[in-house]
Amino acid sequence: MAESEPVKELTTEDYKALLRGFIGRNEELLGDVKGHPMIIHHFLSYHWLVDEGFDLLVETMEPLIPDVEGPEYRIEFERIEIGEPSSIEPDGARRKIYPMEARLRNMLYSAPLYAEIVMYMDGEEVERDNVYVGEFPVMVRSKICNTYGLSEEELAEVGEDPKDPGGYFIINGSERVLMSLEDIAPNRRVAEKIRERGVLDEIRSRVYSRGKRYRGPVDIIDRKGKLVADIPAVYRRFPVVILLRALGMTEKEILMSVGREFATVMAEQLRVLVQEEIATQEDALEYIGQLSRPLETREERIERGKEVLGKYFLPHIAELTDEELMDDERVEEVFRKKAEEVVRMVREVLELKYKRVKVKSVRDRDHYANKRIKLAGDLLFEAYEYAFQQLMREMKYQFERAFARGREPSIRYIVRPDKVTDHIRSCMATGTWRTGHYRPRTGVSQILERHTWMSTVSHLRRIRAATELGVGKWSIPKEARYLHPTHMGRLCPNETPEGANCGAIKNLAMYAEVVHYDVDEDELMEILEDIGLVPAGE
Repeated sequence: MAESEPVKELTTEDYKALLRGFIGRNEELLGDVKGHPMIIHHFLSYHWLVDEGFDLLVETMEPLIPDVEGPEYRIEFERIEIGEPSSIEPDGARRKIYPMEARLRNMLYSAPLYAEIVMYMDGEEVERDNVYVGEFPVMVRSKICNTYGLSEEELAEVGEDPKDPGGYFIINGSERVLMSLEDIAPNRRVAEKIRERGVLDEIRSRVYSRGKRYRGPVDIIDRKGKLVADIPAVYRRFPVVILLRALGMTEKEILMSVGREFATVMAEQLRVLVQEEIATQEDALEYIGQLSRPLETREERIERGKEVLGKYFLPHIAELTDEELMDDERVEEVFRKKAEEVVRMVREVLELKYKRVKVKSVRDRDHYANKRIKLAGDLLFEAYEYAFQQLMREMKYQFERAFARGREPSIRYIVRPDKVTDHIRSCMATGTWRTGHYRPRTGVSQILERHTWMSTVSHLRRIRAATELGVGKWSIPKEARYLHPTHMGRLCPNETPEGANCGAIKNLAMYAEVVHYDVDEDELMEILEDIGLVPAGE
């Protein structure tokens, strides 16, 4: 048998060629953007928000229906446009500005947002207007920045360093960067054992479910021998057997679906149904409806329970519309699929507890396949989503107040653009990110390091670990701080601070990339079927 050829050692020239190829590829993706290819992920994410993000935001916004007597009004957003970066002068006029002027005058370097809003009365269009709805922070060197397309000489003329990497924002004169945040991947189950002072406190299986309109975490938890569920739109935890009963499973089906080895455990859990006097599916739906919203009649509570489970619970499986909630067959079909997912989560929790097995790598929340990186575009999308919700509440209030006074409300009258601008300015200036989907996160926006050019690029490639409690350095479990085998080639094993932030703040590896697009699920299913895979259950 011939001896194998020895592995060739890479020379310095090989490393240089690899680096040139990596940087050259990223420069092609950036096009005419005068940013550094090492921070391309910030630009691609921000450009996604500019090109597609606001269109997606408009699609997810529900029509505004004021509560007034007489004609039925409906107000809808049709599209959102971004203007040229400019400043509002004392006389109210807008003037084009460059980043250096924003730094020197302690201004927000931003562009105006305009929304085309349509008002309908009894189904007929009565007004259409393109109104100013707030400011949009501009990323320096992005394609909507006023420095876009300028040569090095022209950049110097407007006060900009031609070698500046960009990728940051100017808020009240300060250069601020949006930290990339680690987050749990949506629609994937992860399991963990939570310990308090070294003692096992609870075992949890979680899926952060994200649909087209709704999103929210779903937890199945074993705490001191009790299996409970924590779901969106319900203000406290409640027994998981009530959830399964509300989804249409009988007591016998619950026992059989979880498995023989856990039959005794589940039989003990089923006693809750007797204690709470829950005999039918309607009783369980009423129980959940009461926890969600206090209502007067039994029928209202049942309908509310059905709405919670159909719309807000596991929306990635299905989000039922109001019309679909009236179709009993469709409701039964969707509830059965959601019950199957809950049973899988229950089995996962029980296996971790009673079989003493370790968390499987595919379910380990620290496995990088179960992580996603939120970049500037994603973070701003969430902030604007919340800001426009606040704007629409204010529009509804202004419309109803004007109507009650006998005035004919106009679109321009009811829009209060300060609502959007103040929220975004507050998030960017303080670093406290309020989006409505999480508890407020701190430290998201930070002042850009300018000690050296390398420290600036390093700061722009930094990643901060995030938990459901926020991004505070004390809220991160010790397991999340450790090196994980899946960090190989993605995160630098050495670049992390000492002390309380050790393992909580990381840096991308030299050749790591963050891909900012979702896979087309239909296309992926076709590929899997072509290679012979069959959907589960067939």
